[in-house]
Amino acid sequence: MQLTAQHEFHHPRSASMGVITTVQEEEYALFANPAGIANLERWNLGTFYHQAFGLSELTSLAIGLTIPGRIPLGLTFQQFGRGHLKDQRIGLAMAHDFGPISLGLASYYRLLSIPGYARDQAMTWDFGILVPLSPKFHMGFLLQNLSRTKIFQSEKLITAIRFGARYLFHQYLMIAIEISHTLGYDWSSKAGLEYVIKGKIPVRSGINLLRKTAHAGIGFLQGNWTIDYGLDLHIHLGTSHRAALYIRWN
Repeated sequence: MQLTAQHEFHHPRSASMGVITTVQEEEYALFANPAGIANLERWNLGTFYHQAFGLSELTSLAIGLTIPGRIPLGLTFQQFGRGHLKDQRIGLAMAHDFGPISLGLASYYRLLSIPGYARDQAMTWDFGILVPLSPKFHMGFLLQNLSRTKIFQSEKLITAIRFGARYLFHQYLMIAIEISHTLGYDWSSKAGLEYVIKGKIPVRSGINLLRKTAHAGIGFLQGNWTIDYGLDLHIHLGTSHRAALYIRWN
């Protein structure tokens, strides 16, 4: 079982499919693979909430804005923890479509404070690639913290390599798989699926073998609004809840 003392934020859609990050696109890519925003056509504003294992001390809040254009941009703010630990991140992502592939880069300013002990800051960088081999089959790659930045002089921030693929069986059914490696830990295998009922209600499930977690989620699409909910079930630690609200406009 993999345990780390650092937090990673994942959108409910990504988490509900087993924490699949590399093949997310448009607004869902903002907290996953920055290359996924390359073909963004509308503005998106989203707010996110996550509470791990029923503990208020392990609460995450986030907000994200995506801006379409020749080079689409994404702006994010994330906060994890309260009281004795607070981890805050401000991010800027950009991407471009180069025809057969999309490339994305995200930078994060991170401020970590432990009252009565220490306070430090750092910059990290993520690099992503998304390759649509066909309208139905996409592959993705993500390198997190490519500079291998440290904080508090000796604490290494998470550096991870992820490879993934997704296949769209038809308009409403998608499956995805991903393998990832966090340096210093074992490789992880994940799989997930999404089925959209009547074009408005996406139902999701997934599994993460290394973390020994099962995942499920549901969403509701109504015009320019989207609501997403995700549930993580850990074999030992219990349940975690995630929620997100999106609004889109041209």
